[in-house]
Amino acid sequence: MFIAKLMICGLLRGDCTVLMDTTALHKSEEQCRARIEEMVTDLRPMVPHMRMLANCEKLGVPV
Repeated sequence: MFIAKLMICGLLRGDCTVLMDTTALHKSEEQCRARIEEMVTDLRPMVPHMRMLANCEKLGVPV
């Protein structure tokens, strides 16, 4: 299972915020990447001057 994470950073001060997808866990990395594209498309008009870095984090089974 994968969870989509998106880090949004300001250009001048470099302050960053991490957003995690709350809609669902994704079974494959490809599904996770597709969700990241949706998130970026939705957010870009709201924060046009911010840097966005994305990651699909694989969730493991706790021991």
